[in-house]
Amino acid sequence: MTDFGALPGARKGRRPHLIGREIHHFGSVGSTMDVARDLAAAGRPEGVVVRAEEQTAGRGRLGRRWFAPPGTSLLFTVLLRPPAGVVELLPMAVAVAVARAAEKVTGLRAAVKWPNDLVISGRKFAGILVETEFVGDELAWVLVGVGVNVNWDPGAEFPELAGQATGLAREAGRPIDRERLFREILLELDRAYAKLQAGWSPFQAWRRRLITVGQRVEVVAGGQRLRGLAVGVDRTGRLRLRTDDGRLAAVGFGDVFQVQPAAAG
Repeated sequence: MTDFGALPGARKGRRPHLIGREIHHFGSVGSTMDVARDLAAAGRPEGVVVRAEEQTAGRGRLGRRWFAPPGTSLLFTVLLRPPAGVVELLPMAVAVAVARAAEKVTGLRAAVKWPNDLVISGRKFAGILVETEFVGDELAWVLVGVGVNVNWDPGAEFPELAGQATGLAREAGRPIDRERLFREILLELDRAYAKLQAGWSPFQAWRRRLITVGQRVEVVAGGQRLRGLAVGVDRTGRLRLRTDDGRLAAVGFGDVFQVQPAAAG
């Protein structure tokens, strides 16, 4: 176990107030989410970070597996115990924080593909998973999982992902310092979390990065497929879709695929 101040390259006077004050760094685990859940259940305070060089059972949104070769990516989970009122804003705040950190380190513009995939040039380089735990009606804790493809390009290894997924090193054209990126993400997360609790809404910052609005898309959610024009998002992050049959639908989660307009004639 370590803390932010002991991380390689950490500078005195530039430390987070909360997130990263306790860091558990593993060579290999099943899932950082599962380790963090055990720490939460054991009563560890918020701000604890669980990081791994490899996950053998890592997962992303909707229960999908998250794979990355050992030592190539950033794979970590943050334990938080926020007021219930800020939970719905956490995914937006985390997306903005990770995007800002990636931009600082790479100099590239990072955008958001609804609901919370981080992309560069339309290709995903990072994903965010937020899970909540309740005891009765009371919020007990929130786990924020972050996975960033840093010096690994999944599109190069899996041809079927070539146009969908990428890594920061590929986009920047050079190797990326993972430790610097990790520090920057923790600092940005710490700032965003403090601002959330002080009443800040990340909606506008998140909305400015969102590339999905204005596209014709197909949304797969809850066994349903909806196709139409993404016309906006509400302040809780739900996607507003004008479907091809003229309905206005609000979707809170799901997969989004861009649909090319039908050819004229």
